[in-house]
Amino acid sequence: MNINSLSLQQFKNLSGTYTLSPGVTLIVGDNGLGKTNFLETIYYLSRGRSLRHSDDRHLILWGASYPFTKLQGTFSDSNGEEHSLSVIVSNEQDRLQKKYFINEVPRQKTTFKHTLPVIVFAPTDIEFLIGSPDVRRTMLDDFVGMLVPGFTTLERDYSKTLKQRNKLLKQIRNSEASEKQLGYWDEKLIEFGADIIGYRIATLVELLPFVKKLAHEIFAQDLQSLDFDYLSKVVDSYENGIDEIKSAFEQKLLAGRDKELNAAMTLYGPQRDDISFFYVSDIKPKISIHEFGSRGQMRIVALIFKFAMWHHLRDVLGEKPVMLLDDVMAELDEKNRKRLEDVVKGSGAQVFITGTSKEEFSNDFITQSSLLDLDLT
Repeated sequence: MNINSLSLQQFKNLSGTYTLSPGVTLIVGDNGLGKTNFLETIYYLSRGRSLRHSDDRHLILWGASYPFTKLQGTFSDSNGEEHSLSVIVSNEQDRLQKKYFINEVPRQKTTFKHTLPVIVFAPTDIEFLIGSPDVRRTMLDDFVGMLVPGFTTLERDYSKTLKQRNKLLKQIRNSEASEKQLGYWDEKLIEFGADIIGYRIATLVELLPFVKKLAHEIFAQDLQSLDFDYLSKVVDSYENGIDEIKSAFEQKLLAGRDKELNAAMTLYGPQRDDISFFYVSDIKPKISIHEFGSRGQMRIVALIFKFAMWHHLRDVLGEKPVMLLDDVMAELDEKNRKRLEDVVKGSGAQVFITGTSKEEFSNDFITQSSLLDLDLT
């Protein structure tokens, strides 16, 4: 998978057309140049949404006479066939509108997203380890969505069911509804929730060998026994099949009925699950990365997980996803920078890497890469 060109109009501080090279492209310069904005244009064409902003109005060039931004990109698949993707975001009379196109044909966002497979590492990805469980669930679910057609729809159906069930629980607590009405929503919650948990667990099981291989063979020695657990209030084992998950889910809801009624909230389900990263040492069986890892170690773990995602996605799709690595060398020592360069070069993928200085990269790596100049004049 290779992006051949990008055309940007009024995307933050960027406008212009860029012809892109296969292999590794370095974007080096001072903060504020637009390096991360450039990577975000690629991410938007992949996901149909912003990497950093919840309100897409912030993507439009401030003070533009006509408030819109347009992104267009062409890419070639492994068969050499070229495709185009376009997004138009407009904000006329404070009404935000978004339009998506594949090969110039209008598409819905659910059809548009993931047409261009992209794995991104951003400095904020350390939140994957130190942030709330919601951060980890969101990142995992975004990845599962690239692997499983219809997973986004499944998430939406579960979210709607959860909202309705929570509303009913409040009504029951306030004597405004009958407990018998929970039967229908229990059934839907179990149906959608068990599938989400099942897909998450299956994906993590498939990622684990890549995580262990990268940690053991490439990165820091104190992370060579890197591992993770899926923490669920519904199931306690990776071996649970979908029928067992549904059965366990039903038992949890029945056993916890009084607790949920008192709380007026659904207390069990994928919205409560988490992922725990740890490594094993001679001193302690499980050392939590979140509790005892340095920032450098946490950054390495986040990188390992993203590269594991890339390897797995490559195997599933039969395509090499594009990689976006934003400010990736920060907080890494020289040894791990060199290891990271080796991983990037060995992937054979199209990779876009930002940095504040060429000194962050080895001379050999710079020589073998293309340099992209974001000329804002």
